[in-house]
Amino acid sequence: MISRALWEQDLRKTLQEGEKRHEFKTLHDFRKLFKSQCERSMKSLPVEILLGHDVGLANSYYKPTEKELLEEYLKAIDLLTINSESIVLNKQIQKLQEKDEEKEYVIKGKLHEKDEEIKGMKDELSSVKEQMRSIKCFRDDKF
Repeated sequence: MISRALWEQDLRKTLQEGEKRHEFKTLHDFRKLFKSQCERSMKSLPVEILLGHDVGLANSYYKPTEKELLEEYLKAIDLLTINSESIVLNKQIQKLQEKDEEKEYVIKGKLHEKDEEIKGMKDELSSVKEQMRSIKCFRDDKF
């Protein structure tokens, strides 16, 4: 399907006499993108298996089930999705989360300041009460 699209879009031309290969392989860029993006979030052995590469001796020892491969693949879906809208939305979500964290930090700081101020006022009130009691006792003794 990709090869046909390249021909129809006039991106792939017929080879000139003496040439054996085209300038680039049909699916090389897609496979390269897949591998580089998947390795950012997946283990490298499942990536090689999904690409259909021979994994050598590891083939004898590591035999993942389809479910395990799917679980690994699901980790990379966001990185493999070529949709500018989802990328923009993810960036917006991240910015909003950062702003939310900053606001939460400021709110916690203000609450802490308020709690400290209340504690200070309680201490002052207690000392004023003690002074009032001592003054009252002093007055009661005079009369």
